[in-house]
Amino acid sequence: DHTDTALGLDYTVHYDNDQETIFLFEASAIFGISERRRAELSTFQRDVLVGFKHLFNDVMGSEFTTSLIVDMERDDERLLNLSFTRRLSDSWKFNTGLRLYHAPQKESVSTGLEFLHRDNHFFFNLSRYF
Repeated sequence: DHTDTALGLDYTVHYDNDQETIFLFEASAIFGISERRRAELSTFQRDVLVGFKHLFNDVMGSEFTTSLIVDMERDDERLLNLSFTRRLSDSWKFNTGLRLYHAPQKESVSTGLEFLHRDNHFFFNLSRYF
């Protein structure tokens, strides 16, 4: 009884030093149902993502990624992601980052990202490959 759509675009810029940056844009939307029903079905019911990934193209595969998701239907609701990844050796790799949620509760019952308002977190992952 509804349509769920997404459209994404990316654009890559190559630099003389072999590094590159990828600019990201994505929009998602659910059509054919009410705003309230959309919020029940998905946290990301009418959202836009903008971001970029910088690839250092070094021996250790270093990458920096950032993205911002903004809800176009629900006021003052957004999610910011930052991460950095790098190999330490042929068998070890780490990934670290930060995720920030901003979605103050608007009604008596939380919906969407409101459940995670200020539930920010930092992460560090260390992986070993065999």
